[in-house]
Amino acid sequence: MQWSFKVAGITFEGRRKKAIGIKQGDAIYLVPEPKNLHDKNAIAVYRRDILSLHMSEAGTRNQRIDKSVVAQAAANKAQIGYVPKEIAASLQKILRSCDAYEANVQEVFLDKMGTPNKILGVRISATTYYDDCIVEDATD
Repeated sequence: MQWSFKVAGITFEGRRKKAIGIKQGDAIYLVPEPKNLHDKNAIAVYRRDILSLHMSEAGTRNQRIDKSVVAQAAANKAQIGYVPKEIAASLQKILRSCDAYEANVQEVFLDKMGTPNKILGVRISATTYYDDCIVEDATD
């Protein structure tokens, strides 16, 4: 299944600065946050280039990330935002059922001058692979 979305929350908590240097094609980790106080379906968006400093690469498809890696990512300010609420619930069901996905930066939105350190937004393209997984009612 294909997903394309603009990262939500990039203007909060200094996340635009965390996104400086991100470019089209960069790999992204999507990390479900079922214990998020604001939204049980929240999915955090992390820069893979920063996370890769703290974990071994697992091929082209992302693997489930344990809590220690997420904690390290937060400490290293790799989070650039969240999957929009409108699609997070259905995408989280798929991610919880099957870890196999690829997510990459599709587009980076810069200010009118095109200044690389003035990031206004990021669009992500994600593909989920669940041929070997059982996903029940992934659309609700």
